[in-house]
Amino acid sequence: MRLSQVVVALVLASCSIQLNAHPKSQRELKTVTAGDSITFDVGLDEIPQFSGGRVSVLVCPVNPNLPDQAIESGKQFARASYADTISNQKTYAVSIQIPGDAPDGVWEAFFSFALPNSSSRGLHHSRVEFQVRHRQYSGVPLSAAITVQ
Repeated sequence: MRLSQVVVALVLASCSIQLNAHPKSQRELKTVTAGDSITFDVGLDEIPQFSGGRVSVLVCPVNPNLPDQAIESGKQFARASYADTISNQKTYAVSIQIPGDAPDGVWEAFFSFALPNSSSRGLHHSRVEFQVRHRQYSGVPLSAAITVQ
């Protein structure tokens, strides 16, 4: 229950954080298709000397008109994931699945670190954005002929 409260707090706080970095052009952004996973390699500046903490990521779509803010409807698509820390390990791969019905657009990732006692703090980093493309399906049926046997 405690972890879900932390995740909800991160979703509400992080998606509205304003950052001073300039967004990358569309061509430079990593592209992921809705429904697929994206993995972030997170290198910590200090090596934890304990296990049981968490390196977390929260992703959500950003407002194209106000790139430093999440779009209002983006909260329903926001997702969080984490990797547990291991004593003396500096780098962590944190994967997160983008919702299958996610809208096209630029998304942003926010990172935090939690101690084993659940107290957490945001990790300072350069802006991390990526492009989400809606999954296209071909041959989707629109009608059916039904008979009763």
